[in-house]
Amino acid sequence: MSEAEKKAEIEAEKEEELDISSKLLSYYLIWSVMISLGVILFGTIEFLVTGSSGYVNLPITVLIKTGGPATTIFPHYVGPIVIGTLKLRSFAIIELGILLLILSPIGRIFLQILIYVKERDISYVAIATVVFLILIASLYLAKFVQ
Repeated sequence: MSEAEKKAEIEAEKEEELDISSKLLSYYLIWSVMISLGVILFGTIEFLVTGSSGYVNLPITVLIKTGGPATTIFPHYVGPIVIGTLKLRSFAIIELGILLLILSPIGRIFLQILIYVKERDISYVAIATVVFLILIASLYLAKFVQ
C-alpha cells in the first residue's frame, strides 16, 4: 500500500467519524426538543382538562384575563419544579418542559466536549469546556438576579 493510499484511507476514516458525530449531535437535539415539547404538551393538556394549575384555584378565564396572579406563587427553581411535577401539577410540568428545552443546547455542548475528547482535539475541548462552564454559571447565577 502506497503512502497516498494510506493518507486517503485515514482521511476517509476521519470523514466517517465526523459524519457519525454530526448525526449523534443532530439526533440528540431532535430528541431533546421532541421530549421537552411532549412534556409541555402533557402539562398544557392537563391544565386544560383539569382547569387548575395545581397552585392557585382560579378559573382559566380569570388567569387569561388578568395575566395570572403574582409569579411568586409558581415554582421557579429545579427543586420545586420537580416536586410539583411529581405531584402532577400542570404548571410545574409545563415549566419542566421549558427547563428541558433550555437545557438541551447545554447538553449538546457537553456532548460536543465528549466528542472532542474522543478525537483528542485539546484546543476545542478547552474552548467548549469554557463555554459550558459559563453557561452553567449563568444558569446558577440567574436566580440571584431579580
